[in-house]
Amino acid sequence: MFLDIINIIYYIFIFIIINLLAIFTLYSHIAILKTSWQLFDIKFFLTYSCGFLIIEYFIYLAYMKYIFN
Repeated sequence: MFLDIINIIYYIFIFIIINLLAIFTLYSHIAILKTSWQLFDIKFFLTYSCGFLIIEYFIYLAYMKYIFN
């Protein structure tokens, strides 16, 4: 019984962390788009876009592990 409560708290914690990562990534995308639009710096935009695509891939993997586990 006690271990079930700990397990539920664990899954809630993981769910919150994954959602916070997704929100942070979204806000970072918006900031990068605003900055690159103001500076007209394509190299800056492409570099950070590739980085955020990698982050989004790991967020997707975390969601899949959370859902299918």
